[in-house]
Amino acid sequence: MLLAKRQETEDGFEMTFGVNHMGPFTLNRLLLPLLKKSAAGRIIVVASHAHLGAGRVLNNGLDFDDLQSKQSYQGIRAFAASKLANVLFTRQLAKVIAGTGLSAFCLHPGILSPGLSVESRLGGLYGMFLQLVSPLFPSPEKGARNITFLCTEPGIEDQSGEYFLNRERTPASAAGRDDAAALQLWEVSEALSSDAYQPTYTT
Repeated sequence: MLLAKRQETEDGFEMTFGVNHMGPFTLNRLLLPLLKKSAAGRIIVVASHAHLGAGRVLNNGLDFDDLQSKQSYQGIRAFAASKLANVLFTRQLAKVIAGTGLSAFCLHPGILSPGLSVESRLGGLYGMFLQLVSPLFPSPEKGARNITFLCTEPGIEDQSGEYFLNRERTPASAAGRDDAAALQLWEVSEALSSDAYQPTYTT
């Protein structure tokens, strides 16, 4: 999700951060007890090569003092931050599930037609550009092949926590390989998730 103006979810999260990161984080947090009972399961996180932009627009990493973009908001900046969060989340998740038979991967699915991922009212020159070039983007079906690869390819479990591009393991940005930031994001997200939603089951 990429928005022109700052919005919030019903839980009070900045919309891009909430939809792109907190949603997947909370879902996995709630499902982990069940997933750990599964045999050789895989968790696939759809990130983006946009996380590489973190070096230019995020001063080489997440701003933990303003994860909700309350102090300042730019759509591209918020999107890049959320995708860097996806990469860091996957990295830490792989450590959390190590030894359980589960594995986790993140990927850039390809530059697809904006559709649901980009606000139709994005506006400005960037919005106009997307409208003009969107017919040239690969189809969702082609993007799904990259996701299907991570779901089905045998023998890649030892690459858990890694980032993939065009069905190949590819180094994430330096900010995306920051283990300390990955742990910090996990702890912050866990606290935010607990505040926003308390599960009713017991493990």
